[in-house]
Amino acid sequence: MTNKKLKIGISVGDINGIGLEVILKTLADKRILNWCTPVLYGSTKVASYHKNIIKVKDLTLHNTNDIHSINPNAVNVINCWLENVKITLGKCTADGGKYATFSLEQATEDLKEGHLDALVTAPINKKAMQLSGFAYPGHTEYLTHKFNAKENLMLMINESLRIGLITNHLPLSQVASTITKELILQKIELMNQSLKMDFGIDKPAIALLGLNPHAGDDGVLGNEEIEIILPAIEAAKKKGILVIGPYAADGFFGSGNYSNFDGILAMYHDQGLVPFKALSFGNGVNFTAGLPIIRTSPDHGTGFEIAGKNNANPQSFREALYQAIDSAKQRADYLEMTGNPLKIVAENEIDASPDDIIDNDGVEPEDRKAPHKKRERKDRDQKPKKEFRKQSNKKQENKQLSVEERLALAAKKNKTQTPNKKQVQKTSNQESPNPTSKKTNAPAPKADKKARKEELPTAPIKEQEPVVLEDNIMETMEPIPNLIEENEIPAIEQQQPKEDTIKEENK
Repeated sequence: MTNKKLKIGISVGDINGIGLEVILKTLADKRILNWCTPVLYGSTKVASYHKNIIKVKDLTLHNTNDIHSINPNAVNVINCWLENVKITLGKCTADGGKYATFSLEQATEDLKEGHLDALVTAPINKKAMQLSGFAYPGHTEYLTHKFNAKENLMLMINESLRIGLITNHLPLSQVASTITKELILQKIELMNQSLKMDFGIDKPAIALLGLNPHAGDDGVLGNEEIEIILPAIEAAKKKGILVIGPYAADGFFGSGNYSNFDGILAMYHDQGLVPFKALSFGNGVNFTAGLPIIRTSPDHGTGFEIAGKNNANPQSFREALYQAIDSAKQRADYLEMTGNPLKIVAENEIDASPDDIIDNDGVEPEDRKAPHKKRERKDRDQKPKKEFRKQSNKKQENKQLSVEERLALAAKKNKTQTPNKKQVQKTSNQESPNPTSKKTNAPAPKADKKARKEELPTAPIKEQEPVVLEDNIMETMEPIPNLIEENEIPAIEQQQPKEDTIKEENK
């Protein structure tokens, strides 16, 4: 997702305002096409009308009627209506609301179908929208309904400030009765999740403003802080969210304390937006959190008073477009990194063995469902001696002789020399430069050689006491040591070929 060129849908807003002016001024910068494919929902005729007002020469619009036929390397305009439209710049009309609704509805439909990666909405006039029969207070409430979201959070953001609202477009007289502990907790959770998912902040610090002047002054100026806001803060902390408050709004912003937090929650519209626009007007972005899609818009309105005068500043719309691109990529990366987390596959102990492991789907394999005895640490760490000897012989096959060859050499040695008990035991426990000189010539019984082979261990044995053979040679689990030095083996092989040794064994 990070390297994918995103398709960003843009609704035109009120055609009588400055929406199309700031859109076209932003898209006139050809570098935008390096980062996204803009898809403007409106009308080629209306877009050309506003393009002539602002006198943009280098902007080419690709005309289409369907999202599937857009040009990825051009500014696309999808025609949402074909009739001629009467444009009355700077006026609130029903037509302004009507065509803004057409644009928003088709962009939303393509967004729901997954044809777009994000949506940027140009400003609308709420009165004009009502005149056209639009049944929602604004973009935020409309998108919340269309995407079946339980709740939303209106966030006003810039590079260093993010202010969310507990209540959105609500008369001040209804604010106090609307605010509840559950609503505040829900908004805190939405902000915490959005800061992680859409802005890449792992452990957000959130400040909560009070409702009353001076945050109630311990109940003197109102009890909402004590009875509603503080319990909501405590409930959020129990869920692992870092939230502090309630703060008095005037001192919080006046002292600069806002810069110490990743997000701020205000109780009502003007409590949050007045300081935000005072600090960042013209560079801010309206971001809707809590939705399954990315939606942004500029921080200003329709600007009827300057519409058609080519005086509108496109900076806020440009920032909204950039934020849509950044948040779409950030959310995709977050969902990819946090999706399908690995389940616990072993017991939480140092000794966890392969017998304790279960499949990643949480179901124990069929061949491990039968009860089994849990091995002790000592048993797990020690390999069977027989298996260990096989591994050791493979590693040293070019350096040492096999057990059979050593037995054959020992038998030949005993046949030519007379064994002495003391000398044999001394030879078995200590290395000697010339052990053959300490033995006398004596034939070794053939039955003893066979007995040695039969007494070799065939199963793993933890400990074994030394065994004294009939010829008084000490035998242990290790291959017969020190009967002959390794550096003497080549010389003996030259004197006695292997064929003679095989004949002796056959006899």
